[in-house]
Amino acid sequence: MLRTWSVYGISSVLSRSIAFLLLPVYTRVLSPEEYGIRAMVGLGLEIVGLLFAFGLKEAINRFYAGADGTPRAEAASTGLIAHMALIGAGAALGLVSAPWLAPLLLGDATLAPFLRLGLVAFFFAHVQEAALIYLRARRRAVLVAGISVANLLAMVCLNLVFVVALRWGVAGIFYAEIVVLGVSGTVLTVRALREIGTTFVPAIALRMARFGTPLMFLPLAWLLVNRADVMFVTHYGSLAAVGIYALAVQCAQVLMITLVDPFRNFWDPMQFDVARDPDGPRTYRRIFQWFTFASIVAAFAGAVAVDDVIRIMAAPAFHTAAVVVPVLLIAYALSGIHLLFNTALLVHNRTTLIAAMAIVTAAVNITVNAWLVPHYLAMGAAIARVATMATMVVVTFVLAQRLWRPRPDFVALAKIGTLAVTLFVVSRFLPDLPVVSSLAVKAALVALLVALGVWSGAVDRRDVAAAWSLVRGRLLKPGASKAPSPPDARPVPAKPGRASVTRP
Repeated sequence: MLRTWSVYGISSVLSRSIAFLLLPVYTRVLSPEEYGIRAMVGLGLEIVGLLFAFGLKEAINRFYAGADGTPRAEAASTGLIAHMALIGAGAALGLVSAPWLAPLLLGDATLAPFLRLGLVAFFFAHVQEAALIYLRARRRAVLVAGISVANLLAMVCLNLVFVVALRWGVAGIFYAEIVVLGVSGTVLTVRALREIGTTFVPAIALRMARFGTPLMFLPLAWLLVNRADVMFVTHYGSLAAVGIYALAVQCAQVLMITLVDPFRNFWDPMQFDVARDPDGPRTYRRIFQWFTFASIVAAFAGAVAVDDVIRIMAAPAFHTAAVVVPVLLIAYALSGIHLLFNTALLVHNRTTLIAAMAIVTAAVNITVNAWLVPHYLAMGAAIARVATMATMVVVTFVLAQRLWRPRPDFVALAKIGTLAVTLFVVSRFLPDLPVVSSLAVKAALVALLVALGVWSGAVDRRDVAAAWSLVRGRLLKPGASKAPSPPDARPVPAKPGRASVTRP
């Protein structure tokens, strides 16, 4: 498990690092208004995906895991084909409706070409993602990670050509996405269909739709968490304010992309195996402990360093974004905890409860945004995200306790959380230092947080020792084909058609 999560994490760190290094270029070539256009087009694309995806990506994971005795190949091929058809229909409808949608989303019908370009890129992105879901279900973590890094490198190169050299502006970003995602999505889908065949079973598609349709409400809640605040800031502020807020979100998303998303890629197919394992509650508790420890340490690192990072990476017009980032990081950390609590509902096929929970949290998000954004703009929007995610976590946990009783280690979470808050307050009283010196001091604070967390028992010290032995074995034996397993690792017998897994 740790190896798979690590592979996804390393690829995400590499990808995000490369993209983040381009911020000085983009913020000097693109204006805050252009950043605002990009953000609002993204909102429109998420709406299309929400209305036409029918939760089929989530259904592919569950049915490929053997739900209801469905043959794996038929489940995968049916899910891929149905997903492509539905997303294609949504993109086509959006292309036709662009002249009417552009005034609603962008405030100007003349910006419809940007929306059309975004829709084409959106279609290829979903085609690629469906194929990647199949590869993750096959536990092909290294291949998925390699594809992600290769796509990012290709995207960066084309962005440098289209946006920087040719000065195509926002359109250049979309053209780069179309080229890279179009090639990658087509190749991966053809490869997947060659492995599993092109069988389409309407009955399986209907069962997938019944499972996945209630899950559409969860993306609605995510959409409101991630995008409704942009609409409120646009209404009460300006496109420039939206651009600055979008940069703050982009900085905070480093946590999402480098930690939460890799964990989701690992956990989505794995959670069904953990639920069936007799030792599942113990495994779940340890995963919860390690994930919350890692996410809080990462959020703390981002919160204390963001002032210096934005000062280096962005033009002065964007520097006010740094104030909002620490609050946004809390929201993203909560989103990862929600993934763990949501497992019970997915495993027991209670997707209608997920829909009900999503409706409640969506209402909370709109209410808090309407209350705070008119007075505090970006900071109000960030606080609304935290309130929404906290509600989602609490409601999901309460619902999950009625179905499955894993025992999350809240004591360990409280320890590392208290330490992080205390050290963050200390960091606010640091004197103004040169950037290099400031980053060095803040790196020392992060190291201190890790040391205090381990000392206080926020993570099991035996796990720390096992992880250190694993890393040391890799460093001392770089040519070894297999790293030593932790002392308490035990093999889980392979089931028919499934590769064996080593449980921590």
